[in-house]
Amino acid sequence: MAELIRIAAIDNDPMVLLGQRALIDPVPDLSLVCTSTDVAGYLAAGVGADVVLLDLMLGDDRPPEENVARLCATGTRVLVLSVHGDRQHVRDTIRAGASGYLIKGGDRAALADAVRTVHAGEQALTQELAFIISLEPPHLSQRELEVLSLYGTGSTLEATARRLKISVSTVRVHLGRIYGKFAAAGDPVGDRSELSHRLPDYGLDRAKDNGRH
Repeated sequence: MAELIRIAAIDNDPMVLLGQRALIDPVPDLSLVCTSTDVAGYLAAGVGADVVLLDLMLGDDRPPEENVARLCATGTRVLVLSVHGDRQHVRDTIRAGASGYLIKGGDRAALADAVRTVHAGEQALTQELAFIISLEPPHLSQRELEVLSLYGTGSTLEATARRLKISVSTVRVHLGRIYGKFAAAGDPVGDRSELSHRLPDYGLDRAKDNGRH
């Protein structure tokens, strides 16, 4: 008989938790031992699940990677569930210790396979998501990093130019090079919001409040 895997599910939507129970209960080697609408509730229950199914966005004002780290600190393995495979969220949660990332809406077999993979100490990622997190950020010059830091955190073209004491047209040139480098690296950026998601790759996410003028 296969080893019974104890599972906890954390999601701020009670209907989602009911759906997860409906998926898990018929699987002989999986047992849903705890459901909670937040990480604190799960930790307070003290059930010690083998694998936690963690909703990416709990609405608890905590970054997803922080929730992952809190759970991993207890020794449990974490499988993140989300409705989309946003590049930065995938990378951040995996870096924080998550053992897998699964797009919601899959069937029972996909969920069960992912849980078993994570429980076995392996990483549960689709080929597409594995490719996303394997991408290395392109090399940017110091000036390009400065433009990225300012413009990517909400500064206008004009404000970026003033801060760097260059012309607006020069800022546009640097931005064009930045976009080109990301595209050449296989990680194209479509707009400013996507550009801002690249800030953590360069340690620039801490400067988010400094670039708005």
